[in-house]
Amino acid sequence: MNYQQLRRQSFFQLQKPNFSEILAVLTADKKYDFLRNPATQISYTQLCVYARNFCQQYFGTERIQVLDWGCGLGHTSVLLYDFGFKVRASDVIDCQPDQLPLAIRPIDYVVLHHQSKLPFDDQSFDAVFSFGVLEHVPNEAASLLEIHRILKPGGLFFCFDLPYFYSWGQRLAHLRGNYYHDRLYKESYIKQILPQCGYNLLDIWHLMLFPKISINYGWFSPAMEHLDQLLINYTPLRYLATSLNFTASKK
Repeated sequence: MNYQQLRRQSFFQLQKPNFSEILAVLTADKKYDFLRNPATQISYTQLCVYARNFCQQYFGTERIQVLDWGCGLGHTSVLLYDFGFKVRASDVIDCQPDQLPLAIRPIDYVVLHHQSKLPFDDQSFDAVFSFGVLEHVPNEAASLLEIHRILKPGGLFFCFDLPYFYSWGQRLAHLRGNYYHDRLYKESYIKQILPQCGYNLLDIWHLMLFPKISINYGWFSPAMEHLDQLLINYTPLRYLATSLNFTASKK
């Protein structure tokens, strides 16, 4: 499989986001405004399109058992479900599922009570998803080993939205005193730690040269996404992008 070609095709062929049901569950609280941004919706949707296409090639189907690790509001769990995955969701948020978008789909939600240990049997999942989670755990190696344990042999770990060390956006946020991402990642570090924790790195790439959360591009969002992909895939500007992303398999 040509992983790079599959990824580029998946991200460049935009699919219209469907967030209407997700947004209907959320309150008017401004902390949810990022999900009302069309650019953000496109970004999440394309990650799921890529994951579906990858799994169709890798497993022969997207109807596999997956874990949305650190699911947050649950919007990514709903998207994965709608793209055909059999989804379980987990997070440290101890609340009723009907308080999250998860309630609109039959998705099992599991509360996590440990910083790294996961309450699942060995080899429980075909794939595990991390949408902006790994950079927030106290011990990333311990979390990677736990994810490795619950993956089936050859299972996949999709790690999205790792804050990139050389990102102009991350550096600007730090200059403004915003250390929401206090741990930034380099490609060399990812390539070093994954084999140590039992993974084969299948693909690694940059995303998001233009902000997708802080700026609302409105009707221009699809055009901005296309421009973003062109610049990231075919120019050195990729090295200033916001995030690193990778797909790895269990050895």
